[in-house]
Amino acid sequence: MKKILSPLTGIVLLITILIAGACKSVDKDDKTRDSKQVIIYLKKVVEIDGKMHLEMYNSYAPDIIVVDSLWTDIRPGIKVIWVPERESGIKIIKRIGSSTKKGKIFKEDASKVFLSNKFKLRIPEDAIGDEKYDIEFENHERNSGNIDPYLRIPDREATDESEDGQDPLP
Repeated sequence: MKKILSPLTGIVLLITILIAGACKSVDKDDKTRDSKQVIIYLKKVVEIDGKMHLEMYNSYAPDIIVVDSLWTDIRPGIKVIWVPERESGIKIIKRIGSSTKKGKIFKEDASKVFLSNKFKLRIPEDAIGDEKYDIEFENHERNSGNIDPYLRIPDREATDESEDGQDPLP
């Protein structure tokens, strides 16, 4: 029996190493707008005047943290990923989707990433304008919250170059 356990242990260890190496973590310091994705971090649930609010920021501007009203400029075809931080106070995200259900950008709700509390959405190639969306969540005390930030696709002609010569789009 010992002769069988030793090779099996080695095989299990090798498989574990291969799986761990294949997993790609989201790099919080990836600030490039040339990326094929933008990450929206759900930093912290805060209570103001008895109502739940959410501190957020995105991977394009990690130093700019806002409460509830995050505007994220995107472009068609990009992937948007929502990531609650470890100490955010969010127990579960119930839904991320269009507030209006008409879907200029959100043709469907964002989908849950398997075995995580992250959500993702691929922006359709024909998406235009801006859209208010809902993040429905539950905190550790089982209280529900609903925040409505925005995704925006700037008009390409009007924003071909920003004043500093940098491409304003992700």
